[in-house]
Amino acid sequence: MTLGLNSKKRSRITVFAALTLAISIAQADAAKITVHGSAAVRVEPDIALLSIGVDTQNNLPDQAQAENNAVMKNLISAIASEGIKQSDMQTSLYNFRSDNRRDNEGNFVSSGFRVTNSLNIIVRDMDKLGLIIAKAIKAGGNDIGQLGFMVADSKPLVDKARKLAFENARKEAELSAQAAGMKLGSITMIANGRAVEPQPLQMGAFADIPDSSTPDLAPITLQGEVNVGYEVDVEYDLVE
Repeated sequence: MTLGLNSKKRSRITVFAALTLAISIAQADAAKITVHGSAAVRVEPDIALLSIGVDTQNNLPDQAQAENNAVMKNLISAIASEGIKQSDMQTSLYNFRSDNRRDNEGNFVSSGFRVTNSLNIIVRDMDKLGLIIAKAIKAGGNDIGQLGFMVADSKPLVDKARKLAFENARKEAELSAQAAGMKLGSITMIANGRAVEPQPLQMGAFADIPDSSTPDLAPITLQGEVNVGYEVDVEYDLVE
């Protein structure tokens, strides 16, 4: 899936100096120093990731499935009416199971059948996020599992954070070398380099909504800013 980058996005850069210092001197080896460099670019997200599910129960398995299909069809139609494309919807969970309970004698007995079907949705028009949630719930969605804010094209931001992380690592290494009365030499090892990007969070406050006709107003959602960062360990030679 190709996701576009909002060129009007504001960004702020934060550099974290998390220094892991290890200076080792052996008889046969040169002194070395290992530092941990990290940096983060803060930016307004331009997409939201939303998980909406439909949970139905009936004493008859066929009826439980039919009811779930009918509600999910209405939910998809309601979401699509707000401009969500089919390519931005994906089934994330399907579960069909028998609900069991204990009778007065402690034996398990069937209390019906339950069907759960969940969709992951990408919302690209952030101004419509609250309305889409409200419409999905009103259409029968009764399990809001996740809501997260992300950046559609994070690669340019990761590249920027990577460069800043290496600059951060070198600065910390130079300061530590000076404190030890030595000078910084060449890089001898680069390890554990990784991007750090925002992930969707569980939204338990919306889970298992009992009455899908209740929310007539769109919920308030604040997107804030997210961090796109990079971390790396760098080892340098130390020279006198």
